Parts: sequence; C-alpha cells; structure tokens
Amino acid sequence: MKSGPYRKSLSVAFASALASLFVACAVPGDDGTESAGDTTASQPHQDPDVAIAPPAPDGATPAQAKQDKESGALFATVPSISPPTDFEDVLPGQPYTCRRGTFCAGVPNNGKFRVFKLFTCRLYHVSDWLGAGFYLDNQTGNPQSNVFGSNGAVLNPPGNIFPGGGQQFIDWTPVFSIRNC
Repeated sequence: MKSGPYRKSLSVAFASALASLFVACAVPGDDGTESAGDTTASQPHQDPDVAIAPPAPDGATPAQAKQDKESGALFATVPSISPPTDFEDVLPGQPYTCRRGTFCAGVPNNGKFRVFKLFTCRLYHVSDWLGAGFYLDNQTGNPQSNVFGSNGAVLNPPGNIFPGGGQQFIDWTPVFSIRNC
C-alpha cells in the first residue's frame, strides 16, 4: 500500500470532514451541561423536522415479558405496527426526526422510545404499545388524527389530534389502532 503526501492529505481531509459532521450534528446540551427549562416538552430546533424525545416517565420499567400459555416460555415484547412503517429507536432526551407530513408516535421499548413514523394516510393497527409515550403530529394541511381502543371507539382523551400542537404525552396502553388523517 502506498503512503506519502497524498495518503496523508486524504487522511487529514477525512478527519476534518468527520469533525465538521460532529459539530454540525451537536444539539444544545451536548457539552455535558444541563439545559434550562422544562425538558418534558419538545424543544424548538432550527430544523422543524427534529424533536427531542422526552425523559423516561417516573417509574418506567423495561417491557414486560409475555408468557406462552402452552409451553410456559417467556419472551420479550416489542412494539409493532401493521402495516409496517419506518421507525427509529432513541434514548430519552435525545433527538429524533419527524419529517413534515408525518405523524410520529414514541412508544416505550426497553429503556428507549421506538418512534414510529406514519406517513401514508390509513388505519394502523398496533401491538404491544404499553405505557407512557408521546406523539408529534407534524402533518401538513389540517388532517384530523385519532387513536382507537379495543372496541374501535375513539379514545378521549386525547380525542381529536391536529397538527401543530407540539409533542404531547399519551398512555399507549389502551390504544389498539391509529388513523393519521
């Protein structure tokens, strides 16, 4: 393998680009200091598609294992949605993306939030969405989103959900489906 001035300048350029990326991706509070104010609501950012996941709720525990009725075996539960959507796993207090035109739902998942991104207008069925989480309706226009219980009735609260309300807390336990339009 060749070494010399070209390889060294390439290494320096790569290191410089990587350092610039880290600086560009830094969010307030990344310097190890606590941010002032209420950290339970979404924080304003320069990028309207980025929000901060709330802190873990008091008394939060990892997802409970389910037990198979026939074999007695225990298995972990993971929140899921049908039809499938994009999602990202984020730690409490860390940034996540919720692009314009998207309804994002943060569901507790083993010490993190699994943020599901509902873009296509439809009814989504959810499974193992348990405990305190959040939603951010970042849709455009004036769509009305709803969450439904096991009997198909709209749950109230939260009732009708409209874009522009910022990140909101919700107990996902009684929710069996979501219509994001």
